[in-house]
Order: sequence, then C-alpha cells, then structure tokens
Amino acid sequence: MRIAAIYDIHANLPALEAVLQEVRQLDVDGVIVGGDVLPGPLPCETIQCLLDLDIPAQFLHGNGDREVLAQLSGVETDWYRNAPEQWREPVRWTAQQLDTEHQRLLAGWPPTCRVEVPGLGDVVFCHATPRNDTEIFTRLTPEERLLPIFEGLGVRVVVCGHTHMQFDRMIGTTRVMNAGSVGMPFGEPGADWLLLDGDVQIRHTRYDLARAADRSLEQSEAAGVNWRELLRRAWSETIPSDYSWMPPNRRHIWAGLYLPGVRSEGAGEIAIAVDCSGSINARQLGLFEAEIRSILEGQRPSRVLVLYFDTEVHKGEVYQAGQPIRLSPVGGGGTNFAPCFRWLDERGIVPQTLVFLTDLCGAFPKEAPPYPVLWASTESRVAPFGQVIPMEAA
Repeated sequence: MRIAAIYDIHANLPALEAVLQEVRQLDVDGVIVGGDVLPGPLPCETIQCLLDLDIPAQFLHGNGDREVLAQLSGVETDWYRNAPEQWREPVRWTAQQLDTEHQRLLAGWPPTCRVEVPGLGDVVFCHATPRNDTEIFTRLTPEERLLPIFEGLGVRVVVCGHTHMQFDRMIGTTRVMNAGSVGMPFGEPGADWLLLDGDVQIRHTRYDLARAADRSLEQSEAAGVNWRELLRRAWSETIPSDYSWMPPNRRHIWAGLYLPGVRSEGAGEIAIAVDCSGSINARQLGLFEAEIRSILEGQRPSRVLVLYFDTEVHKGEVYQAGQPIRLSPVGGGGTNFAPCFRWLDERGIVPQTLVFLTDLCGAFPKEAPPYPVLWASTESRVAPFGQVIPMEAA
C-alpha cells in the first residue's frame, strides 16, 4: 500500500498538478492532504483538482484553512485581529473567492488522522503537531521539548508539515517526518512531499516555475475581482475625510518631509439593502458579504442597517459598531427599490451611504435620495441615479 502525503499546497495549482502527475505514475493507493490547501492564488481551482482525484484522499485542516473558514463564517480570530495586514489580506481574499459549499467542505476536515501502512504500522498524520495546528519545531529543536508531544501516541511514525521544510528525525522512539510544502517550499524550488511505502521517502518534484507563475496571475486576474476594488473605492469616496498633521503622512517622513496625512472622520450610519427576489445566488451573496465585512473594518460606521426586500422590506437588522455582518435573505417576489428608501425616510434615517446588492431589474423611485447610493449589480444594467458597480463576473 502506497500513501502520498501532500502538505501546504497554498492553492498553488501548477505545483499540485505536477505532484499529482508523479503520484499517478507511482500507482499510489491513497493521498493524505495534510492541511493548508489555503490560502493562495487559485483556491477554487485547487480544491476542485483535489476533489476530482481518482485516488482515495483524506483531508486534514491546517491553520491556513482554519483562518479562511473563520472568515467565511464571519468570525474574527485572535490571529486575524493581531496579524499584520499583509498576512490578513491573502486570507481575506481567499475567503472571498469561496462559496457556502466550500465552507461546508472545510468545516468537515479533521485536525489529525491515523492510517495503517504495511511495514510502518499505524501512522499519525497532523498539520503541525498532534495537539494543535500552529506549533513550530524543526530538525534542530531540542528533543526534551518535543517528547511530551509525541511520546504518548503509541505509533512509530508521525507525519507533519506546517514549517514548509522537510526533515526526518527521531523524537524518543518516534520517527517524525516533515512532508515540506507542495506550494511554498522553503528550500530548493519545486514541490516537496512524502511517499510512504513500507518506508518513508522524501520526494521533490520539479516543474516550470515561470510558466506556473504566469498561469496563476492570468487565472487570478480572470477571476473577476475588479468589482471589489470599484466598490471599495466608490464607498470610500462617500466617507468624509480631511487633512491633519496628527498623524503626519508617514510615506514622506523617511525623506525628512513632514506633510499632513488624511484623517477619516469615520462613517455614520450605513445602510445595506439585499435584493431577495431570487436574482442573487449563494456565491454572489457570500462574496458580497465578505467584501462588505472587509470594507466596514476600515470605515468604522457607528451603525449598520441591513434591509431585505423584494417588492417590500421584509426585515431590517441593526448592527452596532464592530459587530460582524451576516446576511440571511428572506422574501422571494418581484423587485421594487422604492420601499427601501421609504423605510429609511419613515424612520428619519439619512445614511452616510446606501449600498444595494441586486440585479437592477425592478422599479425605481422617481427621485434620487439626498445621500449616496451604490448599486452592486449582478447584471449589466443601468440605474437612474447613484453609481453602479458591476458584479456580473462574480
């Protein structure tokens, strides 16, 4: 029985395809996907490639998968709250590409598994260590620090990943192997993985890195994410800001120039109206929700109102500052936009911005309101006022 252990793919589809081609040539009987399929540049394509495998596969979650799942679920983890923005952005972007089916899939991945391999006995597979998915150790970590983690497992072999560096070492009587990384190895360019076949072999697969990089960029650009930047830019233009010396503009301090920086006053009340007539699919709703949450993190609104409507407003939800937004549509008739404006007027609410998620197929009010309106539209249509953000590629 031959088992391939592939870890830390990070949505690098060309690297995964190169490894799987070799895996098939070796007549492997099963595959362990050891976590951190995500985040990365081609998440949907990478997941589909793994689901289309003609070889039995078991999936484990890694810390990257877990953080993406948290974003999909509207949960802000301690890691996300404290991580630098350059680390948070790939997690957020990856979550924005996925839908509810992906969410259910990720939620079903366990942290560890145990597989009997002839010649090796029971083998424990985990992402970082058997007790959590973030612990870091290397081939040089003192054994006395690691014995409490591995000595009570009752197996001869443990396979892990997480650090993107392959190694083969003993911890007490347990052989611990790191599979390295398929998508982001910290070493020789290529894709690292393990083959278990009576023994454990460290494998390295070469592929055309330049061609793979071009492909990843082309497919990422073709994924249709421009609507997010348009929505973000249009929305930010509705938020009042001014120049201030406190704080100064940090971009010019290095040159000895102290110039005023832009100080956002923060948003007042934001209103979001979701078209529930059946024209918005689950994927579009999930992408819109993820982007709304991301934008609101930077806008600091005092309150967010969410309206669900078709020919009338069926439900209004109120979120106070800092509460995560969760969209749960109700309704299912035709579409009339006027009741949303009327709902706000009747309550004396003048929002900083009103954002619609709609296909723009419906009846409009005769006059524009005295506040900015953005239409995130899933169809190529025009509106009599406000700014249309095309989402038809989503």
